[in-house]
Amino acid sequence: MGQITFARPLGNESVSELADMVAKMQKELEFLANGNLSTSNVREISGWQVSQDRFQAYDGMVGLYSAYGYAENVRFWAGSPLPDIAPWRVYDSGRGVATGWTIQSKDGSYPYVAVDPVNDLFGAYTSPAEFIRVGTQPVDGLTMPYVLFGYAGDFTYMYHGPGGFGLSSGGPMFLNANYNDLKLSMVKVDDWSRIRDLTTDLGSVLSGLQTNISAFDPQLASLWSAISALQSQINDLSGG
Repeated sequence: MGQITFARPLGNESVSELADMVAKMQKELEFLANGNLSTSNVREISGWQVSQDRFQAYDGMVGLYSAYGYAENVRFWAGSPLPDIAPWRVYDSGRGVATGWTIQSKDGSYPYVAVDPVNDLFGAYTSPAEFIRVGTQPVDGLTMPYVLFGYAGDFTYMYHGPGGFGLSSGGPMFLNANYNDLKLSMVKVDDWSRIRDLTTDLGSVLSGLQTNISAFDPQLASLWSAISALQSQINDLSGG
């Protein structure tokens, strides 16, 4: 128990001043005798330290603070003996910092949303195989943002990295809009037959056109050869 002290008379007090001192002593004694706690009669409770403006764990890693010193005081903290840099802390205004917390709408059931500090991502889940994740991952020494869609074992992956923007799908991909305006500097197509129009099978048309162009190449080569031979004869005649 902490040391209890009372104001002592100096011998020059008036009767009213002495009466006031006795009244204060009586009030303090009644408060303590009734089992109340204050910083004047307690310094420790089950490993918690008590002072006039703090109530904290013995190692200072968790605590409450009541004194006012500057605009934004840390009132609650955990994770560090230094409240101003503790991973979890709450200020006078109600603002706070929570580092390393998993924040989720539900625990152990679907659907739910979560902020995952372990993997540094945001996620929305309707089942283990159906979800949307937003995060970052290291690529070539840089940090690449990505969005991952999961459905029934298939994944669609959107990312932006050193090589530019990418879109990759493990299943069929559909683009549907009333108006499409694609402005690209280059489009690479591995196989024209993979481009299909639902009404005219445009892919087959383009593939047939490519076949015809390829078949015309030898004839075009022969034509250029004949033109070259004719040009040589003209040159000979001109020289003659």
